[in-house]
Formats: sequence, structure tokens, C-alpha cells
Amino acid sequence: MEYRQQLSKTLNPTSLGNEVNRAKIILRFAFEGGLTDRPIRFGNFKRPSKAVMRRRRAEAPPQMFERDELVTLIDAADIQMEGMILLGINCGFGSGDLGRLPVVALDLDGAWVTYARPKTGVSRRCPLWTETVKALRVALAARKRDDDTLVFRTARGNRWFVEDSRSNPLSAKFTKLQKSVGVYRTGRSFYSLRHTFQTIGDETIDGLAVKQIMGHIDDSISATYRERFPDARLLAVSEHVHTWLYGERAA
Repeated sequence: MEYRQQLSKTLNPTSLGNEVNRAKIILRFAFEGGLTDRPIRFGNFKRPSKAVMRRRRAEAPPQMFERDELVTLIDAADIQMEGMILLGINCGFGSGDLGRLPVVALDLDGAWVTYARPKTGVSRRCPLWTETVKALRVALAARKRDDDTLVFRTARGNRWFVEDSRSNPLSAKFTKLQKSVGVYRTGRSFYSLRHTFQTIGDETIDGLAVKQIMGHIDDSISATYRERFPDARLLAVSEHVHTWLYGERAA
């Protein structure tokens, strides 16, 4: 409990919960791997309650980006960052998704990306906007190696997402971009693009299509039996978010 109390002095409820969870994973692994002779009793070493989390969320400012902020960020982004931001708002991709994104997941001629979300393993399919396809073609053409299996690399050729590390090069660069154009706000990160896509996509009242694009886990019985999902519904959600960001398409 002393360790938890120390953590609570510097961490918000979400970060505290994550640290508690990591500690429990390590201690359980130690027992199951035979490194300790008995399981650990955690007692009150728990994540913050759901009530605490709800209050924290209610008190926090919105994490989503507004339209003018996103347009400003996209206009100021470099080649790679433009493509990553567009995938973030077009398909709800997070930094982990983008750091692992393989070239084979892209169908730029057909304007689709089919890519199981690494965090959940849930299959995901998303229609790509014309702007996103254009940005991705430019980003791919600018790579140092044509045979690279990943879509995005840092200037030094490293991954944008570091496995098993708290380091997040993409989030760091995105924060720097936010500050450079004057839209930075504490608590907003690259992951806030997922908040934005979810919020605007929900306006279509087709939560299942939004969930399909976002790669959220669906534990319902219907999901067990569902063998495919209509592209038309995915396109409708995607087009709605596009219209919110760019306005109506020219006829």
C-alpha cells in the first residue's frame, strides 16, 4: 500500500491504474514462472474505482480536436506526420497501430486499409479518403528503402512505436507539432484523434460501423455469428467524418 500511496501523489487515476496493473502482472508472472514460492496477496493494492475514474473524466476537459485545430495540424505537418494524422482521424488509428502498420495492409488503388488492431487482435477495415491516399503515396515514395515492410519510419530508420517501452516517439513529435502551431493542451495526445473519430462518427448513429473501423472488441453473441460487414456502412461513417473535417465534396 505504501507503494500505491507514493504513486498516487504524482499520477492521475488513469496512470495510477496502469501502474497497479503492471505491478500485478509482474508479480503474477513471478509466481507462475516459479520465481516465488507463493502467490502475492494484493489486499487494497487496487486500481482506482470506477466512480473515481468517472469523476476524473467528468472534470477533465474534452480530449478531442476541433475541426480548425486538425486542419492547422495537417497543414503544418511534414510528409510522414501528415499521413499519420490523416490515418488517425480517417480510421481512428493510434500511435501503436501506425508504428506497426505494414505496407501489405494498404490497398491504395482501392482506397482501403485492412489491418487487425495490434492491441486487441480485432479485424478492422477502413475506407481511405482521397487526401489520405495521396499523403500515404507521398510518404511511401519518400522512404529510404523501397523494400521496407513498414509504412512509416523515423528519420533514423527506427520504428515509431517501441515495443515494451514507455517511449513513444510519435506522441513526442505530435506534441511538438501541437505546440509549434499553438493548439497544445495538457492531456491531449495523438490518441485524441481516436476520441475525435469516435465522437464525430457516432453522429451517424451507426455505432456498430464505428466499432468495426475502430477495432473495438465486440463480445456480443451477434459478433460471434457475423461473418462480414457491409462496406456501405463503413463508407457512410467515413464520409460523415470527412464532411465534418473538409466540408461537402465538390460535385
